[in-house]
Amino acid sequence: MQRVMLSARARDIAQGLEATLQPAVTPKIVTTLFCKNLRLDFRSPVAGDIYQHCLTQLFNSGCF
Repeated sequence: MQRVMLSARARDIAQGLEATLQPAVTPKIVTTLFCKNLRLDFRSPVAGDIYQHCLTQLFNSGCF
């Protein structure tokens, strides 16, 4: 049940990000969000913004 609730929260967060970051995230930018080992590359300002937004939303929802 926890996994289902977490995935529902993740979907809601992703939909909110889509609305706010859509102009900044293009297919070309997506490739710069990750390192060669497929982890987030925090040198990218967009990756940092997405990560911070997710943390804020999870914190505000009471997950942390």
